[in-house]
Amino acid sequence: MTDQVYRGTAREDSLANAAIARTRGLVLWDGAGLVEAYYASTCGGHTSRVDAVWDKPPQIALAGRRDAPPQGASYCRASRHFRWTEAWSGAGLERTLQATLPRALGWPPDTPVGGLVDIAVAARDETGRVRELRIRTSAAQFRVLGDRIRWVLQPGDRPILRSTLFALDVERADGRIVRVVARGAGNGHGVGMCQMGALGMARAGRGRAEILAHYYTGARLVHLY
Repeated sequence: MTDQVYRGTAREDSLANAAIARTRGLVLWDGAGLVEAYYASTCGGHTSRVDAVWDKPPQIALAGRRDAPPQGASYCRASRHFRWTEAWSGAGLERTLQATLPRALGWPPDTPVGGLVDIAVAARDETGRVRELRIRTSAAQFRVLGDRIRWVLQPGDRPILRSTLFALDVERADGRIVRVVARGAGNGHGVGMCQMGALGMARAGRGRAEILAHYYTGARLVHLY
């Protein structure tokens, strides 16, 4: 078992402890084994399939789906990250890429990447998330894939871009990039359960079994003991 943000017994929450006690022995099963129950804060309206985000094999339980009832609004629409905008100056993005590209590509941190010439979305998956970002500099052309895109397009006030579900606008003056704007949706990788969507479903009266079956296709809760 792993956790994302566990801060020790001194920071435990009584409500969370009660939930753990009431679900003791319950696991999520897909017929072949335990489900890798990934989750993210806000999917932005559509969860993502695991093999489009990371270098992992496809999994039926992590196939991605529209996160809304039929003809309804997205369950996670109340999230403050449901829609967002990030912007960089051309010079600012050059400085960011000098720090993030070598790290994302496994190169020495002082490897020169050159001046920014062009940046564009090269491929998207069926949910609209960016699968491939191409960056051309005065030194080379770079391909950034999947979730690593979030680590390369680092905003000024947070460690990574909120999601890869975004549109990119590039503004130029005299042939040079002067501003880049990302208009996006969601927060996190988008694989598995959308936490804000699950909250929206719960507030709409959906139970835990229905919520988990919605986010993990074909999976069901079973008692191990």
